[in-house]
Amino acid sequence: MPFVSDVTDKGECDGYWTLGLTFPIEGDEPLPFDMCINTIMSPMKTRGNSPVSFKNADLMAYPHIMHAGTLCMHTRDCVTWDERIQEDLSALWEWIERYYIGGETDDHYDDLVVEDTKIKGRKIHFYYSQLDRIPQVGEYGVVAYTRLPGRSSNTTDTYLIQGLAGDDGTMSFGEWSDMYQNMAHAQGVYVMLNGSPSEYDKFAVESYDALEELCTEQQLAYLYEKLYKSSIEFSPVFWGYQTPSGKLRWLISYPDKSQPFVKGKKEIHEGEKRWKPSFASVMMNNVSSEECSYEQFFGRGRFPTTITDKKILLMGVGAIGSIVATTLVRGGARDISLCDFDMKHPGNVCRSEYLFTTGQTKKIDEMKQMLEWISPFVKVTTIEDLHIAFKLPPNITREQVKTLLDMYDIVFDCSIDGEMMWSIDQIDTKAQVVNLSISNEAKELVCAFSPNISEFVTRIYTDVITETSGDMYNPEGCWSPTFKASYNDVQVMVQYAMRYIVKMLSGEMEKANFMIREIEESLRLIRW
Repeated sequence: MPFVSDVTDKGECDGYWTLGLTFPIEGDEPLPFDMCINTIMSPMKTRGNSPVSFKNADLMAYPHIMHAGTLCMHTRDCVTWDERIQEDLSALWEWIERYYIGGETDDHYDDLVVEDTKIKGRKIHFYYSQLDRIPQVGEYGVVAYTRLPGRSSNTTDTYLIQGLAGDDGTMSFGEWSDMYQNMAHAQGVYVMLNGSPSEYDKFAVESYDALEELCTEQQLAYLYEKLYKSSIEFSPVFWGYQTPSGKLRWLISYPDKSQPFVKGKKEIHEGEKRWKPSFASVMMNNVSSEECSYEQFFGRGRFPTTITDKKILLMGVGAIGSIVATTLVRGGARDISLCDFDMKHPGNVCRSEYLFTTGQTKKIDEMKQMLEWISPFVKVTTIEDLHIAFKLPPNITREQVKTLLDMYDIVFDCSIDGEMMWSIDQIDTKAQVVNLSISNEAKELVCAFSPNISEFVTRIYTDVITETSGDMYNPEGCWSPTFKASYNDVQVMVQYAMRYIVKMLSGEMEKANFMIREIEESLRLIRW
């Protein structure tokens, strides 16, 4: 075995074969590890875990050493035992060089490992965002939190922390949109500790008396009053602390009222009797929590801030518009207004983002709810009759419509309404208008940027795209014919277009009108 100076066979027990390995360390004592091999498993990983593990309980203070001294590793896939042993030994040696010898640390490993407890038979999980004001060490007060309406499973309830009300009158709010901030809430209590409630800076403490040095007497007295004297139910307790990187974290525990974790004794202090509180040696019922700030939520990928921080109006939320809406929100958009007058019908579901189970609803109402369910950070407003305004009835002036449009930075016109397209062209709005339309059977998608959208789109559909209008889909009853295309057809075209629209609006590419067309089994973007 490479890197290893000595190997000892420690035998097999419960399906694990254990080898004692010794690694030579230049200028230091040799480093021992137990190599445990699960002989029942194949060399392939199960649920991301290798059948090989390495343990040294004397290294608990080092990064990536977990409970029982097991090293947490993420190794590549292997299909033979030779590959697996070589791969995992190489990963172990890399850890030794980086962390044991090199003394590296990882700033992004801030969350504590929690052995969570079921509360009344249910698993509890909390989401929290960073607050607009980080509470100070020694602070205490009330937490407002709410349960998410959709349960993640039959045995789990998920909650989010809405904000804090300090006992000194200070207020702190999360990043959530108004929908989540305004949901009915329950109350818990919080205290800000003067350090991390942890062992080895990674394992959450499991007994209340381990918090003795992190909490003030004033905080303890407050907890006693709120938890054991108040007629109002305050639960759970949120133990706040700051990480070295300055982020706010929470350890959350549910106290058992039959076993108070605050005890006290009377003593004489400066000639006066007083009650001195302290922690009792009571086990904590900890539950899991997870940061869900905007940065974390969209950490895997989002649009540039030149898109996400803009005020966006989306006109028309049918097949094209509903896909554009969900794409923008999943890309991190924070402020979207929806405009459509139409109802959702069963036939709309197959190629747009709507659900059958919600029944007949206004498209904008269902889309608003869906967008808010997707992202807890987006503000969504709805406008039902805006399409009428663009066609300038007698009681609305062009200046009024311009004022309305000028409220937005970007306007997506997905209405496929030629009259509205022409009307918008007549208004010299400062908003950037993006018009999207699709041909029958989704053979082409046309994207045009203001100004002069109507002229370009009309020319493309007259001179470039040859559609067979008689092959349109005609629903039952007195309905206007609509284009034929599957969800897949529309999605492919719209997502390909959005990729380049984002690049153009963010300045990564020069802005230009374009058409997407499938040519020889490849999508081609043709610019004008």
